Amino acid sequence: PAYNPATYNIRSSDAVLTDASYIRLRNIVLSYDIPKDWIKKLHAVNWKLFFHMQNIFTITKYKGHDPESQSLSSLPPLRMITVGTQVNF
Repeated sequence: PAYNPATYNIRSSDAVLTDASYIRLRNIVLSYDIPKDWIKKLHAVNWKLFFHMQNIFTITKYKGHDPESQSLSSLPPLRMITVGTQVNF
């Protein structure tokens, strides 16, 4: 292979460095117990609603997919929102 001084100069300089700082809200869990007055009508012992949220947002100036992994071949973490209910009779 031919010697390429431009490639060597880029690799040995700070031209490929970038700011990968970030702030990420990773998890939120909310839960709500339904009041006992409402539960009595259903003849239940307790009733709970819940919300689980993952990877809500990331604040960054990083130009790639994800500042945490800094890989071109991997995707950033998926945003997931789960809503559910739990009733005990």
